[in-house]
Amino acid sequence: MYKEYDPKDLDMLRKAELLILRDFSEVCEKHGIKWFAFAGAAIGAVRHKGFIPWDDDLDLGILREDYNKFLKIWEKELGDKYHLATPETDKYYSSPVVKLMRKGTKFVPEYAVKSKAELGIHIDIFVYDNYTNDERSSKQTRKARFWDQLFFLKTSGNPDIPLTGAMGLMAKIACVCIHGALKLFCISPNWMYQRFNKVAQMYNSVETEYVTLFQDPRIHDSRISRSELFPLKKLKFEDITIPVQNEYMTLLERYYGSDVMQLPPEEKRVNHAPAVIEFGPYTLELGRKNL
Repeated sequence: MYKEYDPKDLDMLRKAELLILRDFSEVCEKHGIKWFAFAGAAIGAVRHKGFIPWDDDLDLGILREDYNKFLKIWEKELGDKYHLATPETDKYYSSPVVKLMRKGTKFVPEYAVKSKAELGIHIDIFVYDNYTNDERSSKQTRKARFWDQLFFLKTSGNPDIPLTGAMGLMAKIACVCIHGALKLFCISPNWMYQRFNKVAQMYNSVETEYVTLFQDPRIHDSRISRSELFPLKKLKFEDITIPVQNEYMTLLERYYGSDVMQLPPEEKRVNHAPAVIEFGPYTLELGRKNL
């Protein structure tokens, strides 16, 4: 989905996200925690040496073992300025994607306007788990998709459905009914999060060739072999450098197609412009009046 920003808001949002990224990166380097940019952040680094011109977020990947290290130190290192949003830290937060949010800010998507969750300016942290190469992967994939979809329906009963006609209508009715049931029976996001994580980590105790994102609907396409991931490389991104996967072009073309270096037509461009945005402490830190 694409929505036009006020240019000053978009510029300030990107500067704020870079400040969050710098803080996150410094803490990770201090504690020997590896992370990497991927998806739109990697495309931006490769194609634009910074943000994609119409994009507004930063997607970072991290292996489960490094994420567990981060969980142990983030509050002491970053807790004065940031909130780590997960269903474990916020009972109203309904997503398996972790967000490092600046306190005192707001960034509320249209679908979450009625949510009571703390939603601020943030960077997204996607956790990679082991992915099997045999018939077990299909079972793990189905279960992960089920819980991931429930997360969204907890927040909104109106997802984008790629169906039309009678089938599309039936799917929309089903989503509204499931959304209502989750609210009626007070199904906790944390309860769903624990079950999602159990599925995602099913094979973390065994050695596998690939890791993947179980938060992504295209779980198989998100897979990365360890040789494709490491050693990490560095690319320019705005006025800093960021780590990316070792075989970043192979992975981008696998997921987005061989024309990933070409600008997509306007009708296929996507951003995450919110219904509500408040810069809070960044208003002074970034000199809003001078933008």
